[in-house]
Amino acid sequence: KWGFAAACRGADNTPMQVTGAAIIGAAMVSVIDCPDVRRNGGLLQLQIHDELQLRGPDENTGALGSLLVEHMEAAWPMKNLRATVGIGDNWMDAKAPAKAPVKVKN
Repeated sequence: KWGFAAACRGADNTPMQVTGAAIIGAAMVSVIDCPDVRRNGGLLQLQIHDELQLRGPDENTGALGSLLVEHMEAAWPMKNLRATVGIGDNWMDAKAPAKAPVKVKN
């Protein structure tokens, strides 16, 4: 009984996991290949689950954030695929609610 239930959960979850991995993989390649990201000093530092972490100069955070949103949302031909940007010196700071809205051109 338990084995059958686990197999059913796996069968339900696998397509979503595979699609999510394909989307983040496409976004990662797109960001790495983007000359505008490199021109703004952006460097893809880390990918975890559905997140990409870039490192770049403080003065270019707005431009890099806009580029990241653009690449993440265009990574897969899917309607209503949305991305958000967090900015901070580390992952925890970037995940914290912003004290002021981050100005990202969309």
